[in-house]
Amino acid sequence: FFKQKTAYEIMPSLVGSEMCIRDSLIDVIQIAAGYFHSLALKKDGTVQAWGSNKYGEISIPSNLNNVISIAAGGNHSLALKADGTVIAWGRNIYGQTNIPDGLEDVKSITAGTAHNSALLNTGEIVSWGGNEHGQIDPMPGIDSAVLRGTNLLGANLENADLKGVDFSRGTIIDLGVGYFHTIALREDGTVASWGANEYGQSNTPLDLTDVTKISAGDFHSLALKRDGTVVAWGENNFGQSVSPNNFGKIIDISAGFKRNAAVLQNGKVITWGRNLIGENIVPPAVSNVKSVAAGGFHTVALTNTGQVLAWGSNESVSYTHLRAHETRHDLVCRLLLE
Repeated sequence: FFKQKTAYEIMPSLVGSEMCIRDSLIDVIQIAAGYFHSLALKKDGTVQAWGSNKYGEISIPSNLNNVISIAAGGNHSLALKADGTVIAWGRNIYGQTNIPDGLEDVKSITAGTAHNSALLNTGEIVSWGGNEHGQIDPMPGIDSAVLRGTNLLGANLENADLKGVDFSRGTIIDLGVGYFHTIALREDGTVASWGANEYGQSNTPLDLTDVTKISAGDFHSLALKRDGTVVAWGENNFGQSVSPNNFGKIIDISAGFKRNAAVLQNGKVITWGRNLIGENIVPPAVSNVKSVAAGGFHTVALTNTGQVLAWGSNESVSYTHLRAHETRHDLVCRLLLE
C-alpha cells in the first residue's frame, strides 16, 4: 500500500523535503532507530524514546540511568549500563528481551529484529532471542541462548550455506545483528558472519580487510573500511548492497530495513536502497552530522552539537517522532528549501 518512490538512487539531498528537529532534546551522545521507534542517549546517562509504542518499545523502564550505550531492535530496545549490565524492553515474541541470567561485564550491545548480541570485555559474545537460522548458535551442541565466540574454532553452521566461522583470528571488537544473521568484526580488521544466508548476507567477501565498523540490515550487511569506503553484500532488490564510493570519505554507516544511511567526512548524509515514504530523501539543510541511524521507514541523525534530526514517515503510528515517552520534547517540522 506504499507508493514506491525510488529504488537504486543514492540520494544526498532533495529540495523541498521535510526534516523534524527535536529542539529541546539536547546533549545527545548516541542515537538508535528501530522499525517504527527511535532512541536517544543523553550525556547524563538517561534515555529518551519516541515513535510507536505498540509493543512497549518506547516505555523506558522507570529509574533507568547510568546508561552508556543504546540499541534499537525491530520493535524492542536495549540499554547498556555503566556497571556492565543490560536492560531490555519491548516486543518479546522471540525472547529478545529476556536477558540471559548472569549477563555482566558487557562492553557493547547490538539489537536485531528477533535476537540481540552483547560483546563482553573478555571478547566473548553472548546472544539471545530467536535462533531459527543459527544466528545465535553456529555450532550444534552449544546452548541455544549463548554463543561464546572466543571458544569456537571453525564452527560448522546449520541452515546456512557456509563452511564455517573462524573465531581464531583475533578478538571480536564489534557486532552487527540483522533479521536472521550476525556479523562480527575482529581486531585484525576482518569480518565473520553466520546465520541465515538465503541472500548471501552471511557470505563475507573473502578479500574484505581493514574494516573499522560493521552494520547489519535485515538481509544485507555493510562494512566501513579505514580508507572511508564501504563494502556491501546480501540482498540487493532495492540496491541496498550497492557500494556508494563516489561521494568522498565515509565516517559512519547504518544498515536498515532494505536500506542504508552513511555520514560523509564533510558532515553530510547519503542514503541508498528502498525509499517508500521519503526515508531516503535527505533534506538539504542536514549538515554537521557525526552519526546516523537507518530505521524501518525513517532516518535519525545526530549532529556534532548534540542535536537530533529526523526525516521519513511520520504517520499516526509514530514511525519517527509523534509520542515521546514521559518528557515530551518540542518538535519542529520544517519544509527545507535551498
